[in-house]
Amino acid sequence: MNKKDDMMNPTFVNRDGIVVDMEYTEWLKELKARYRQSQAKAAVRVNAAMLDDHQENVVIRQQLVDEFRMPDTFGVIPWGHHIYIFTKSQSLDEASIREKLAGIGFNVKGG
Repeated sequence: MNKKDDMMNPTFVNRDGIVVDMEYTEWLKELKARYRQSQAKAAVRVNAAMLDDHQENVVIRQQLVDEFRMPDTFGVIPWGHHIYIFTKSQSLDEASIREKLAGIGFNVKGG
C-alpha cells in the first residue's frame, strides 16, 4: 500500500466497544474522498476568482496610466505616496507638480 492509500483508509480507535464493519469503513472512505474533492474544487474556484480580480486590477491600472498619462511605474509605486501628495494638494495641477518634484512624474491630460 502507498501513502495515498493509507490516507484514504480510515483508522479507528477501539473505544466504548464500538464494532466497525466493512460497510461503515467503505462509507467513511467515500466521505473522505468527497470531502477532499470538494476542497480541491473550492481551491480552484478561489484561485480563478483571484486571477480574475488581479486581471481587473491590471486593466484599471492601465486605464489610469493611459487617462492621466502616468508613467508605467505608477501602479508599481506604493499608493501611500500618491495619497499623501493628493491630500496635500489643492488641485490636480498642484498634485502633478508635487509628484514631478517627488520623481513620480504624474501628468494631467491636456496640461
